[in-house]
Amino acid sequence: IWERGTRSMVRFEPSFSENKSAVTEDEEVHFTYKELSMTRRVTVSILVTTLTFFLVYDRMAIDGVLLSLQEFFSINDSTTALLQTFQAISSSIFFISIGMIGDRIERKRLLLLAVSLWFFLVFLSLIVGRGMFWAYLLLRTLSAFAYTVVSSLGPVIVSDIFQGRARGYCLMALSIAPLIGSLLSMSISSWFLTSGYSWHSAMLISPSIVLPTTIALLFTMPRHEPTLNFNKSSVLSLGFIDDIKSLLSIRTYALLVFGATFSNLYQRAMSFWMPTILLYGYMANGPSFYWNLPFPVLMLITLLLGFTALLIGMPLSMWFAESWQHGRSPLCTGRPFSRAIPLFVTLSPIVYSLISATAITMFVRMYPVYLICLFLNSLLTGGAAPLTTQIVLDVSPKWNRAASMAIYNLFVGLADSPSSLIVGSLSDVFRGEATDPLSRYNAFVYALYILLGCNFISAALYGTATVFYPSDLAACQDDDMLSITSDEETPILKGALDRRASIVERGLLSRKATLDTTLL
Repeated sequence: IWERGTRSMVRFEPSFSENKSAVTEDEEVHFTYKELSMTRRVTVSILVTTLTFFLVYDRMAIDGVLLSLQEFFSINDSTTALLQTFQAISSSIFFISIGMIGDRIERKRLLLLAVSLWFFLVFLSLIVGRGMFWAYLLLRTLSAFAYTVVSSLGPVIVSDIFQGRARGYCLMALSIAPLIGSLLSMSISSWFLTSGYSWHSAMLISPSIVLPTTIALLFTMPRHEPTLNFNKSSVLSLGFIDDIKSLLSIRTYALLVFGATFSNLYQRAMSFWMPTILLYGYMANGPSFYWNLPFPVLMLITLLLGFTALLIGMPLSMWFAESWQHGRSPLCTGRPFSRAIPLFVTLSPIVYSLISATAITMFVRMYPVYLICLFLNSLLTGGAAPLTTQIVLDVSPKWNRAASMAIYNLFVGLADSPSSLIVGSLSDVFRGEATDPLSRYNAFVYALYILLGCNFISAALYGTATVFYPSDLAACQDDDMLSITSDEETPILKGALDRRASIVERGLLSRKATLDTTLL
């Protein structure tokens, strides 16, 4: 019997997620939270964050020593780009694998196994010979497994041992660690390159920190045996496919996924080749053009300036877009604008493209203008990524949000893989037989100009999503009426994952409405 005056709801969940264990999430993690001392919990959190930082550092440090790597293996730009291409593909595959096994294997065991395997593979990659690039490529590709494990399990581990505000602080640290690791890695590895050290030296930093961190985790991290659900069917069943079909039937979601895919093509290629492009420009003009600053200092200024602008621009951009949407911005004269957030996301790749094209052109012509463009780019477009994630979650049903983020990252990761290869291949074509630094710099710039077109395709997709956003948001809010939980002891009703309720679901809701009316 539905109580009068309360909003009655039924929660419909995927058919493959049936849980008859009667163990709630709070009960499942409470034992770990209760038994650990605060010192041990903080230690585990710091160690997991450190592990995340240096695994990201290892992935990105290779970008700063590409010239040394090319000389060592005698490879061209397009072959070098295979490192990023294969790493992106393997990461996407490994993310799917972690989604399948992450909750079925004890977390501490899986984490330590993955990091130990990573350490072994990285060690082998540092001792390969000059004529063994393909062996090096294979080892680097397989080592991506550890990153996918740590990035997937890290937030889960922190959530097991912390609750409330402390959990939020730890999750924020886990989010910032990859960003700082990627920024510092290119600067530090570039210093090794310009100081005359071998690329091996730059790649030794991460293993030297990861090893003691892993040993410390072995003794401090608690075991967490998984609660298996034997009634759960395979994740490869039609239930998982239905998830994808259902989410992609949401027009705003589908357009955002493909828009982010095109946008990421340029951004990932830019981050991969940026240290090499700037080094060619630096070599072409000489130190005097850049205020006699050493190249590592130049890279450090570039990264710190961009990072500072991002930290300022991200909260400001989000505040502006959300204020505009709710009618609190001076632009809207007090009237809410429901499409403000997707419109901001639509304009971001256009602004990013124009400023980015100016920046890479001005680096060899007017260095101060380059710095201004770099700062403005991060300042004005920094909020696009979190706002895109917010839209994805807003238009996804509550019971499907984890799947929506997984599918979103999967699509973006798979399409991101050829970006560096495209730029490397185009640069080989544009420079021909020329080997001087300025010719190689210009070849990369021309290649990036071509790839900039992907940002305008992304803007067109985002703009189309802006049209559908209000209706999809309203439909999602209606669908969320199906996800309001009943009493804890009431069995969870199962239903289809389609955007519109099935005949059975409609019948249930109709029956409930009749009961509500009768009780009035």
